[in-house]
Amino acid sequence: MLSPVVGVVTPAESLQERLKHDAEATRVGLSTATRKASVSLAERDGDEVVYVSARLKDVVNSAAQLHGWNQPAGVNVNIANIPMPTAEERAEMTAIDRKLDAIAAKIKAAHAAKQLQG
Repeated sequence: MLSPVVGVVTPAESLQERLKHDAEATRVGLSTATRKASVSLAERDGDEVVYVSARLKDVVNSAAQLHGWNQPAGVNVNIANIPMPTAEERAEMTAIDRKLDAIAAKIKAAHAAKQLQG
C-alpha cells in the first residue's frame, strides 16, 4: 500500500492560493488607480467625469465579481439546547439564594462592626 505524500499542494489548492494573492494585489491596484483617477477627474468637465467614472466602475465590478468581494457573508446559526429548571427546581434555587444572601449580610454586618471597633 502506498503512503500519502506529505506537503504536496493540489492544483485546486494552488489555484485558490493564487486567486487569494491576486485579489489582494487587485485591491491595491484598484485603490491606486482610483486615487489617480480622482486627481485627474477633478480637472475635467462633468460629462467626461461621468463617462470615465462609469468605465472605472465597470472595471471594479468585474474584479469584484471575479474575486467574490460582493458575496454576502455566510450565515452562522448556533443553537443551544439549555434545559430549563422545573418549578420545583426554581423554588429550591430561590431558597438557596435567600440563604446565601442572609449569610452575605451577616458577614457584611460583622465586617462593618469590626471597622467601627478598630
